[in-house]
Amino acid sequence: MGRLGEEQRTRGFVIVDVVSRTARVTRVPGDDHRSDYVWGPGSASVVHSGPDEAVRFYRPDGTPLRTVPPPS
Repeated sequence: MGRLGEEQRTRGFVIVDVVSRTARVTRVPGDDHRSDYVWGPGSASVVHSGPDEAVRFYRPDGTPLRTVPPPS
């Protein structure tokens, strides 16, 4: 988290394994704006909306899967 009054920015995502009590931080290059990551279909990916309004799908390790372009 940033300091009080600073703009918060997303840098990637964290996957928490409750059973093993571990967490893995995955940084996504070029991600420097405020936007949430959510689970994709079947929980096999995470989904994120970029600053250009494109929707990006990533594997849990951060590898890009596909990009859906923004509406024109």
